[in-house]
Amino acid sequence: MAMVAVACLAAVLWLGYDYANLRKTVQEVVQLRAANARQARQIRALSQQAADLDKELAAVAEVEAKLRQETRLLSPEAGKKQESPGGLPNRTLSVEVLSRSLKMQSERAGVLRRSLTGLVDDVERYQKKMAHRPNMWPVNGRITSSFGSRRSPFGGGYEVHEGIDIAAPYGSPVRATADGRVVFAGWRSGYGRLVILDHGYGYRTAYGHNSRIQVRVGQEVKGNSVIAYVGSTGRSTGPHVHYEVWFQGKKVNPVPYLP
Repeated sequence: MAMVAVACLAAVLWLGYDYANLRKTVQEVVQLRAANARQARQIRALSQQAADLDKELAAVAEVEAKLRQETRLLSPEAGKKQESPGGLPNRTLSVEVLSRSLKMQSERAGVLRRSLTGLVDDVERYQKKMAHRPNMWPVNGRITSSFGSRRSPFGGGYEVHEGIDIAAPYGSPVRATADGRVVFAGWRSGYGRLVILDHGYGYRTAYGHNSRIQVRVGQEVKGNSVIAYVGSTGRSTGPHVHYEVWFQGKKVNPVPYLP
């Protein structure tokens, strides 16, 4: 009997030990499955983030290329096809690998954003410069006298004509051909009532023979704003605007600055 009792006790102890191990194993399996599920969710989330970042990088690169083309700031490499920022391989990746990939792409996005910011600054400077460059007709009319040597309309042979004459009806509005500041507004011998604008970037324009001046010295004006009205004051044979363009202190032919 004693031996039977010992055997039974041993069996109970063994079963208890085996049950404890089995319970522990089941708990480990449950925990492992939960960890795997969490990791799977993390991987899916990171994969989606990587895909979104990949699209963002491609969009930024496209805008960068467009900005370079529009502002003619193309670099020697601009003609090459923009490489894809690099998507993630189509395979199961660990959280660590995905994290490293996202970090690399984030750094690349930062570089592109800084480059794009620099391009935006370039565009703004370019647009500002173009707004200050003469680029329109000062008055609606036709050119009756060109730039350079011409026969004097007052007789006495040839003379150098330092601008162009644009005939227009008396009293027609005379407009600034670019953004600028009025540096002269008054009477000058030969020119009659004259307006001179300083546009910056080395450009100045002059508008002569006006019947009336609409601006004053020191005034800032926008391109296409009315600065005077057509007249025939000074040395003139009829209503017109004598229009001059100066670049870096030298009078140049205004025609290339007309659209």
